[in-house]
Amino acid sequence: MSFNMRAETDPPDIQKNSVLNGRWSGETYRIIQHLGTGANGKVYLVWRRQSRVALKIGVDATAIALEYEHLREIAEKINNAGVVPELFELEDVVVHGVTYPVLVMEWIDGVDVEQFVLQRGDLWVAVCLWKIIRLIDTLHQQGFVFCDIKPGNLLFDLQSAEPRLVDFGGVTPIGQAVREFTEMYDRAWWGRGSRKADVAYDTFACAMLGMQLACPISKGELERLQKKSPNERSAFLDQRLHTTWKQDDLRIALQPALSGTARLASLRIALAPLLQRTAHPTKTERVAIHDGRLNRRRRFDATDWGLLVSVLAFTLAMCTLWWIGTL
Repeated sequence: MSFNMRAETDPPDIQKNSVLNGRWSGETYRIIQHLGTGANGKVYLVWRRQSRVALKIGVDATAIALEYEHLREIAEKINNAGVVPELFELEDVVVHGVTYPVLVMEWIDGVDVEQFVLQRGDLWVAVCLWKIIRLIDTLHQQGFVFCDIKPGNLLFDLQSAEPRLVDFGGVTPIGQAVREFTEMYDRAWWGRGSRKADVAYDTFACAMLGMQLACPISKGELERLQKKSPNERSAFLDQRLHTTWKQDDLRIALQPALSGTARLASLRIALAPLLQRTAHPTKTERVAIHDGRLNRRRRFDATDWGLLVSVLAFTLAMCTLWWIGTL
């Protein structure tokens, strides 16, 4: 469950092909589809000047403006394409006679980290975490904590296989109180520290994300944990970390980071040996990766075409051997 410490009402539902007009820029936005809902607003895929962009609509003008300013400030400081989405407008639109603030930005064509791992195989959990940590660390170096780390806020670009952050509503300067969080990835909810924006807060969330990808807590368990105290949840987490996982070396790597006090750099160091397994998988792991690729549901990329060519070459070789055997 996600929490926004400010907003009390929900943004409107907007139907496909509806047209919104920007009050200040005069831009026109035609709704393509609803992409998702965050703690700070709803995000729609829209047409703008014959290009597809993301439009985030909220009810708290201050929150939307603050997110815009954070994005702009981070983009100016980092000057690194791919860390934050390209910004277009901070606008107002009218829906059903009510004015709402909107933020218009680059649309990321990708899948969330859970789907990405499902497509690539379990060995990619460590690789994904490594890439995410590198991205989050860029924010930390500029004095910001992402805070609301969760699968829905992390998309992997289908072309580059690199992670992108897509919801900056929870980004908070280091040292301030966390404004937006999701219970599963919140250090305080687990009784592992305060709800203060610091490097360790994001480190805990990244490690929890890794645990959910490799050894997920079931929906039923989460519902029972809702009724427990933070100390009881902390005890549950300890028990979880002392059981054997399918990827037990990943469990060992994540354990210190789930203390709630670890730095991001220490988690990155702990994950480094696991990356070798992705580069040089065992026979069993190669089978698992192959099976995962068979189940993926997206357009082909370079890896898929390589796999297809390999399969065709193998089939041709088998047919040739069969033909020779019949001579």
